[in-house]
Amino acid sequence: MKWVVSICSSLVIVAFFASTHSFGAEKMFVRAVSAKLRSGKSPLTPVIETLKKGSEVEVLSRKGRFALVRTKDKKEGWLYLRRLSAEKSESEAGIFSTLGSSFRGKDASQTATSAAPRGIEKESDTTPDSNP
Repeated sequence: MKWVVSICSSLVIVAFFASTHSFGAEKMFVRAVSAKLRSGKSPLTPVIETLKKGSEVEVLSRKGRFALVRTKDKKEGWLYLRRLSAEKSESEAGIFSTLGSSFRGKDASQTATSAAPRGIEKESDTTPDSNP
């Protein structure tokens, strides 16, 4: 009979420990420029905090397209899973810094603009006369 009480006591202690600590919680990072940590799984629920790109979160559970997460400052809420990544982003600028590197050192007259390919040319900048 003592062993039954001992086993039950052990299970209660383990259950308490498991509820206050997370085992093997998944670490993920915000991959979007920003992500809104919400109190519920809906865009209509209040925003708890806006997380920046690269912020680390601990995934507590997943439900559908959402993840219940805990931030480093112990705030808990829901994030859209597509805003998260298992790997931390390289940099804030990302691909835009790479694209812009080819234009460094050139002045504006040497850099092609996007106006001409869209059909906007110097002649079309003026308003035509309303009376011919």
